[in-house]
Amino acid sequence: MLRKIAGGAAAMTVLAFLVALSGCSGGKRGTDMAVASAERQPASAAEETAAQEAAEDADEAASNAEAGDAEKAAKKLEDAIESEEGKANHQAKLERDLAIAKEGVQQTQMSTEHAMIGCKIAVAKAEEQLALAQRRLELFEKQDIPSRLAWAELQFQYAEDRVTDDTQELKQLELMYSEEEFADQTKEIVLERGRRRLERSKRDLELRREDLDTLKNKTIPIEQTEHRLHVAEAERGLGQAQRSAEATKLDKHIGLLRAEAEVARLEGELSAAVKATEKATKERQEAEEKVEEAKEKAQQTDVTEQEG
Repeated sequence: MLRKIAGGAAAMTVLAFLVALSGCSGGKRGTDMAVASAERQPASAAEETAAQEAAEDADEAASNAEAGDAEKAAKKLEDAIESEEGKANHQAKLERDLAIAKEGVQQTQMSTEHAMIGCKIAVAKAEEQLALAQRRLELFEKQDIPSRLAWAELQFQYAEDRVTDDTQELKQLELMYSEEEFADQTKEIVLERGRRRLERSKRDLELRREDLDTLKNKTIPIEQTEHRLHVAEAERGLGQAQRSAEATKLDKHIGLLRAEAEVARLEGELSAAVKATEKATKERQEAEEKVEEAKEKAQQTDVTEQEG
């Protein structure tokens, strides 16, 4: 088609301008315009050769421009694919982390329930121990003390009665054996027996007096103090169990809130990651379309050149 161009120097000037214009537009259309303009002008053989070379240069520039566009489109597609893969991997990681975080929430809930059951058992046990200690103190003060003091006082009274009886009996023996008709040896045996009995009775009375005093002033107060200490210890144990239960409840509640917050954070990040992945997928699809357009354009250019 270009071989049909003829013209003079003026035609060459127009052709060069049109070729340059075709290079700026970057396509086959500029070359066609140059050729069409040249066809309208008569040209010599030299001018025809120059015009043909200029047209070929324009075609080559257009082809290079198209190749550059195709290369840019391919590079953009490669970047889009890489970006999509990175965002998809990040999304997958967030999905795994979110699943683990949700499992962590369930584990924290189960741990909280288990811990609270243990705390309730500990509090209930401490309450039972306190109630038992209080009951023992009550029984000791209301039953044991009066009963033991009563028995000790009764035994002491028995001892006093024996001393009184033995004293009276000894006096009667001494009065009875004071008469001369009884033999001296028999009299001494009987009187000595009575004196020994009285002495033992007095000793027994003294011991029982000491026992009663010890029971009343030492044993019972010590045991009463021990019972009260047991009550106080049980009260402290109950308080400690209750405080431990409250602390455990608060600690587990904070742990659950943290686990739920982590789930919420990951859900937010995952939502943003899904949108980013969708955007990257869209950009990759657009890049693929650009590559296809560049391929089609290159094919059309090849067909046009072959027809020319």
